[in-house]
Amino acid sequence: MSWAIKGERFETVEKHEEAIKCFDEALKINNNITSVWISKGKALLAEKKCNQALKCFDKAIQLNPDKFAEAWNGMGMALSELKNFVEANKCFKKALALDDENPEYFFNRGTALAELGKFKKANDYLEKAKKKL
Repeated sequence: MSWAIKGERFETVEKHEEAIKCFDEALKINNNITSVWISKGKALLAEKKCNQALKCFDKAIQLNPDKFAEAWNGMGMALSELKNFVEANKCFKKALALDDENPEYFFNRGTALAELGKFKKANDYLEKAKKKL
């Protein structure tokens, strides 16, 4: 079984630290796999290790800037946890530009906009999220 798959299995049962170790092993073998960087970032984010998560999402974006909306969304989530809603909003906007079918991206952008005091626009995105469900 590959390290990445083992890490994903740990993630499904919320054993984030074990998952992170597996993702690290996978990245030792090949550090150019975008999905592993995203998975590691999500595991770190679940552990509230936002700065480390940002580095993982950034690496994923460097590898494939216009392919993985999930990396942009993860970056936005980490920035939101750090209360940087201006930059988080930009990330959610990019995620939506790449995938405008995922309700989570609409919800996250709406939440960031609300934190920025842009309530009308926030409500529009939250309504779009509901319609995508």
